[in-house]
Amino acid sequence: MADVPELLEQWGFGDLVEVFDVKEAITWMKHNEEPKAMLFEYMANTCKQRYNWIKTDSPTTAEILEVYPRLLDPGIVEQDFRLAISEETNQLYAKWPSFSKQVYKYNSKVLGINWEKQLDVGEIDFGNLTEEECQELAFSVLPLLFVGRSKGMKGRCTPAESLRSFIDMKPEGTDIQNYMASIPAKERPQPFILLLGGSRFSPQQVFMVVERRAVLCSSILQAVDICMKIIYVLDLDYQPHCSAVWHMLQHMVYMLPPGSLAGVSLITFRTWLRHLPEA
Repeated sequence: MADVPELLEQWGFGDLVEVFDVKEAITWMKHNEEPKAMLFEYMANTCKQRYNWIKTDSPTTAEILEVYPRLLDPGIVEQDFRLAISEETNQLYAKWPSFSKQVYKYNSKVLGINWEKQLDVGEIDFGNLTEEECQELAFSVLPLLFVGRSKGMKGRCTPAESLRSFIDMKPEGTDIQNYMASIPAKERPQPFILLLGGSRFSPQQVFMVVERRAVLCSSILQAVDICMKIIYVLDLDYQPHCSAVWHMLQHMVYMLPPGSLAGVSLITFRTWLRHLPEA
């Protein structure tokens, strides 16, 4: 005897077959995470419906993760981003090694901000840092150079608020569960990066945090990349305090819609980059 999806297909109800398959996949994924091949297949098969639901009904981040708890599993957000947003998935990894050097150069040539003091890292001898450490540190420099908005959408927040909103850092031994519980859920559902222990260029642990859930990452680079992709996959607004940094990455690194680059500090930086002599 034919099963329900086959009967619906035979009777001409193809759309109902798709709904049936989606519900079946959602149910399976709520109770299983293995085998991984099946998980990735189910998430791929439900990606279109999931993204349409998010765009149309505007569910909260908590509601999305309640229906699709496997979204935060390794590799799933990257797959959703590729299927729903852009096939260009390697932009940050490809561009950041050279882009991060321009961030330091722009500050030394144009802004002159004492970011070492604001980050409390002392005098940095770049000769003693690896290239990867220099690139990791540059992410903490960004929110000090491009400060976001204060609450209420008017005026700028402080550089410290901008930094903490983009990359928060806590000492070794911090209770991660207590930290997650302290995050105001309604005020901060957006993703951000959390560093535990070590330094801003070589932390002991790196997490991507969203909706008071922590996802362990291998580097700050990976955490920033996952943050940007989950912002798009979940259709989230940027956290105002670090919105300038996300807008810069969106338009100058990822080359993603919507809108265009805005804000004097970001447009000035882009203009400076465009007039740099070619190497």
